[in-house]
Amino acid sequence: MTSEGPRPQIETGKPEVAKSSESVTKTNSPKELENRLSYIDVTIYGAGGNVAERYAKGKGLLGVKGRLYDPMKPPKAGEKDKIVGYEEIDPTLTLMDFTPSFLHARRVVEELAKDEKKRASGIYVEKPCAISATDLAKLDEAIKQNPDYPIFFADHYYYKNLAFFALTGVKDIPFKGHIKVTEDPTGKLQEIIDSGQSIIGEVASIEGSLVEGQGNVVDTSGVAHLNAGTIEHRKWLGVRESGGGMLLDLLVHLNNGTQVMGHEMTTVDSVFLGKHTDLAGKYDPIENGDHKTAEDYAEVSGTTKDGVKIKFTLGKFAKENKKGMLAKGKNGSSIRVDYSGTNTVTVFDKNGLVVGKAEISSDPFTLAEAHGLEHITKEKGPKNYDWQRKSVLLIQKLQEMVRGTPDVPEIKVEELPDVTSAGEVAGINKDFI
Repeated sequence: MTSEGPRPQIETGKPEVAKSSESVTKTNSPKELENRLSYIDVTIYGAGGNVAERYAKGKGLLGVKGRLYDPMKPPKAGEKDKIVGYEEIDPTLTLMDFTPSFLHARRVVEELAKDEKKRASGIYVEKPCAISATDLAKLDEAIKQNPDYPIFFADHYYYKNLAFFALTGVKDIPFKGHIKVTEDPTGKLQEIIDSGQSIIGEVASIEGSLVEGQGNVVDTSGVAHLNAGTIEHRKWLGVRESGGGMLLDLLVHLNNGTQVMGHEMTTVDSVFLGKHTDLAGKYDPIENGDHKTAEDYAEVSGTTKDGVKIKFTLGKFAKENKKGMLAKGKNGSSIRVDYSGTNTVTVFDKNGLVVGKAEISSDPFTLAEAHGLEHITKEKGPKNYDWQRKSVLLIQKLQEMVRGTPDVPEIKVEELPDVTSAGEVAGINKDFI
């Protein structure tokens, strides 16, 4: 829409489907998601990276109609009518925010500062929820003053972990119908998924790794991301003021996951932050007093209140990809999820033999967006804020331990490094169907 009048109805070419009273989390396939969500109309703000590529190639959330655009790039001549300015967002629409990390908290705070009649109907915002103590405090206050306003704090890795969660005793797993058991020689996996028990018993330790090597990486939607092992496809990721660095970009995923499992790191045993050298997999340490350099690599070890040992390894510019999470039980058994393809979960007995496998049958991005849009259109208040907030607080602590202060200097959009956005390359800044 523009300021000259209401946004015209977007023709989808298929009939509207009435809003269903049954939750999308009870579905069993992408087709069911499409039928449940075709009534939703959204504005996607910050259509770069994964989002722009996925929607442009028809791999975005099925059944949802709306408008995509990239606020980091001004409209070209003659295209002004295709751009939705932030202040012009139709208040009847859901706002989906996929901007660089430093804008997440600000976008929510700005939206909640508006007159209620001019706000978006709800906000779906990506991780991290904030990049600094200042932004987090403002976000806390905005939510406190608007406790019923629907906000979905998203992390698609939650949905990559669905089978992993379901087999480690996490209760109330959504989208269980999208978990597919592929190997089950004991005949017990599906029973454990349905019952909410832990297949490895009490957890002794968890190791999570999100280390990306050189070259292209193909995500679960079939999109190949150029130089995913570096920061070339998201240059702002190398600027600490814009929310760059491995802690805010990657540790959030892993720490959110361990919290969902009920294992919050309360004691930090060690932390290393590094900047890549000319050699793949080699990193120089970031020193105390260095508040500007965004880390390309991080190792964090800590312990929970109940004694569970946790280790996270994160990085770009590595020799090879190593992306997954491994939980070991006190009984010697273990379970591993590999963050690629179908996010396969493998269960091992105490002798290291495979005793079962499961995977996710749907795209985690689609599940996240479906879950978030349903929350916004049917429920009230913030969702997932507590554990996302705690991850930001942990990151603040880690930064202070290494750098001497957790503070991040503020930056304006126009000060971001020049970047050819995926939105521009894909020809976004237009309506999508």
